[in-house]
Amino acid sequence: MNIVKSLFFFACFLAVCTACQTEEVPNETLPENEELEPITDDELGQTIEEPKEETSSFEEIVNEFKPLSDYDMYHDGTGLGEGMTFLAKNKSHALALGHQAQAVAFYRILEINKENEQIIITHEFKEDSEPFDSINEALDMGEDPVQLLEDYLEEDHNENKVFFYMTDQREEVSLMSGEEVTTLPVEMNDTVYHFAKEQGLVRIHYKGELVIELFGDEQIAEKNPYH
Repeated sequence: MNIVKSLFFFACFLAVCTACQTEEVPNETLPENEELEPITDDELGQTIEEPKEETSSFEEIVNEFKPLSDYDMYHDGTGLGEGMTFLAKNKSHALALGHQAQAVAFYRILEINKENEQIIITHEFKEDSEPFDSINEALDMGEDPVQLLEDYLEEDHNENKVFFYMTDQREEVSLMSGEEVTTLPVEMNDTVYHFAKEQGLVRIHYKGELVIELFGDEQIAEKNPYH
């Protein structure tokens, strides 16, 4: 009888152990071979875009205010003024024929310096000089101005004068013609060059002591009405 009871209790014990082993236990870990789904842009809360090449602010300003456009500034009665006609351009330089004070002619090479956000006059060949005469003769013979620009870039710099630079300053200017324009003012040696949107240079304001001494007051040169 005792043997029967012992067998009965042993059978009950086995049944309880078996029930415990077959009960499902929640498994919060991922199965060994299951792959994670990639996180989408929406889940990140932002859109991932391929990097794009952006135009620098300096390039935008040059395109907007056009400092490398032809100009001819003139002041009636004093002879103050200057002008430049751009003959050739590449991505980094320009060749121009110009005049100072309606008298002295010159050729200039200007460098578009994106790193320093400036346009700099690096070469100036005045009339009656050998380079000036050589360029004149080459152009008269029909030589390509772009090739001339490349050739004379090999010459040593003989000038280092800023012609245009990046600035956030803007001025509202009323021209003598009555036109109202927004200008980017570039000041050099007591002279302010005003560049207007889409027009280039529209005014030169001479305000140095020498000008005041010679002419009694500050002077302004604008577009030559005779050209």
